[in-house]
Order: sequence, then structure tokens, then C-alpha cells
Amino acid sequence: MHKRRELTQKERKAASALAKIWRKKKEERKFSQLSACSEMGFSSQSSISQFLNAKIALNTDAKIKFARFLCVKIQEFDPDFGQTEAVSTSNLIRELAEEASCLNSENQMKLVAFAKGLRSAQTP
Repeated sequence: MHKRRELTQKERKAASALAKIWRKKKEERKFSQLSACSEMGFSSQSSISQFLNAKIALNTDAKIKFARFLCVKIQEFDPDFGQTEAVSTSNLIRELAEEASCLNSENQMKLVAFAKGLRSAQTP
């Protein structure tokens, strides 16, 4: 069995802050991990649980999904987000734009929506 890497203190702190926001929003909006997983685009409820319990690190895609679902800015649970990710996100958007011409129109629309999500996640 594959052993997962140990999360950094920063990653654990972000997961803890996200879990606190999750609990507050869950009380207000009355949702479950199971009901949220399909809306957020995760394949299973266990993914949400693993992120919230700091079993796996929050990657940029997961941060965007949680921020959108919870109607918060990523910086509310990861204050450093955007400082290092901004450069790589800008590069990613540029690379995606270059590759878009190879996609059919449906996938181009999905790509545009994804890129807009990345761009809005960068906005403080």
C-alpha cells in the first residue's frame, strides 16, 4: 500500500481553517459532504473528508472548488494563496489558451469556464 506524504504545517493549517469554515457554512446551509461532492465535482464524499481532515493536501483545483461552494475567498482559509500560485496560475492559463484550438467547442467552453475560475480565485 502506498504511504501518503506528511502534510506541511502550512497545509495542515489551511485544512483546519477550511474545516472551520465548512462547519459554519454547513450549519447555515444544511448540506452534507455527500450532497456537496457532486456539486463540487469530486468523485466521492471521501475526497471532501480527506481534504477537511488534512489527510491529503489541498491543491489549487480543490481550493477553487471549496471556495466556490462555500462562497468564500481562498485567502480566508489559505492566506498565502496567490503569492506563489499567481505566477504558476497565469502560466497555466496561458498554456491552456494555446492548447484550446485543438479542442472541440464543448471542451473549449469547459476550458474557458475553468480558466475564469482560476482567474477569479486570484482576485483578492
